[in-house]
Parts: sequence; C-alpha cells; structure tokens
Amino acid sequence: MNTTPFQVQVNAERNGKVALIKLLVDADQLFNSKGSPNIASGNKNLDHLVLISYGGGRPRVFEGEEIKKEGNYSEVFWGNKVTWMGSLDIQSQANGYKIKILQIELPADNCAFDGVNYPGQSGIVHTWVKDGPKEEDCSTWYAIWFELENKNGKTRVFRLDPWMIVR
Repeated sequence: MNTTPFQVQVNAERNGKVALIKLLVDADQLFNSKGSPNIASGNKNLDHLVLISYGGGRPRVFEGEEIKKEGNYSEVFWGNKVTWMGSLDIQSQANGYKIKILQIELPADNCAFDGVNYPGQSGIVHTWVKDGPKEEDCSTWYAIWFELENKNGKTRVFRLDPWMIVR
C-alpha cells in the first residue's frame, strides 16, 4: 500500500516525532526592560521567559536561567518536522502585546539542519530536521529571534540562544 506525504506526517505526529518549541513571554516586563536584547546567561530578562518543548514524550519546561543550561535540551527528531512559535502570558495579551518569531538561526557547523537561517512566516517557523544517523544523538545551540509589539505599534527585537538535541 502506498502512503501519501500527509499520511506520513500524521503517522509521525502520532508517534510523537514532530516537535513543537514554544517560547512563552511576559511581554509587559520584557518590552519595558532596560537589558540587552541579546538575552544571554545572567541577563535578568531571562526571568520573563519560559521555553516549553513538546515531542519527546512529556513536555520539557525550562524557566529563566534554566533555558541557557547546555544540559537542558529541547528534543527534535531526525527526518521530522519542528515548529517554533511564540506565546504571551495572559496579562500581556490583555495589554495588547503581540509576539512573532522572526527567524531561527543555527551555527554553520550544526549537525541536523541543511541551512543556518529559517525565516518566520506569520510569526511561526516550520522546518524539517535532515535525515541523519538515527542511531546517534547530536546537540547544538541555536538562536530564536523574536519581536514584541506593544498596543501602540512600537516593536522591540530580542535574541535568545537555547539548546536542542536531535534524536
């Protein structure tokens, strides 16, 4: 029996191999912060972020400084889809903020993707992990470039570089 690409995608999702990485932001606090837009380790702006990774069984949740620790990986899977999306806390939504993922940037020597820049479409990034050696895991840092917009239309761009592991 031949399977269509849609059936392959549905089967992968049912097997938990499609990954979703969700950035949850307290936009009220982050937008008005004085810190660097490059949210590095030790930056107080990490306190306004939560990274939630779905796809490897139970969700993995990293808050604040935990996001930057090399051992705290979002899981993605060889040959399968990964999606990054932004989300706002309830108070930020009520105050008229918007978020969009502008792009995902990977190092040139990354082990799992054919490119190094993946632009957002409608504030979300979708891409596929390349088919690789399924018997080996590899890890890499990457950068999430995201934009916050307040109710007056003013924007600020931020960069966060967490870790992922490919299984």
